Amino acid sequence: MDKSLFTACRYTGKVRTEENASDFRVCSKCGGITHKTVGAPRKTTYDLTVDNKVATTTEIIPETDLLKQEAFRCSYCAETLYDYSELDGLVKTAQRLYDNTEEGDRAGNVPEGAKDTLLASIESANDLIAVIDAGNEEITLIEGQDPIPVAVHENLVILNLRHAIESFTQAIIPFPDKTALLALIAEAQELYDGSEDADYQEGARADLLIAIGEATTVLEDDTAITSEVEGAVTALETAISTFNAAKINP
Repeated sequence: MDKSLFTACRYTGKVRTEENASDFRVCSKCGGITHKTVGAPRKTTYDLTVDNKVATTTEIIPETDLLKQEAFRCSYCAETLYDYSELDGLVKTAQRLYDNTEEGDRAGNVPEGAKDTLLASIESANDLIAVIDAGNEEITLIEGQDPIPVAVHENLVILNLRHAIESFTQAIIPFPDKTALLALIAEAQELYDGSEDADYQEGARADLLIAIGEATTVLEDDTAITSEVEGAVTALETAISTFNAAKINP
């Protein structure tokens, strides 16, 4: 068959253009194109009807039956296409991490350079996916050397991407536990609310209120790091002790 006729996915009717070519896969057997949404999720069942002339001709679909496909199949010849769902899932996970994480020194950030390292692994995986989508069953890694099966290279890329995701995740500055700070603020606020200026040395209540405000600022800072939270706890404990010591004995 003239492969120039393969301009649209026969399942979805979507036409491939230069702009959306990455949304399609090419069958290594017949050259037919299939839109990627057909395989998402890959266990979705699709029917190929008896009027599929290409499939009927090659006897992939009996003329009297429907083919219930539980795999990603070519929309022209129904050939099962290479399944890279594991790799694709890892790429999406890595991309979400990359998009939703910033470099810096605050909680939830990663050190400078960490995103570039993760991005390199994502791009390597996407390069392989592009090779598979183009209908290639082999890939040449180094010019002049023999090509290797994409399945062999995929295993290496998956291992690399898993390691990159794990390393990136471990590099994220952890969010501190603010339980102790929250309880201490409540304790300090209760002391302040239950006291009168006349019962304490001048300025004692005002100083305690300032300390409560500073601790609350740290509590409400979603990017505060552990050392800042620990420092706020220490400062407020000191403020409470100072306030108690400032009580005027009757």
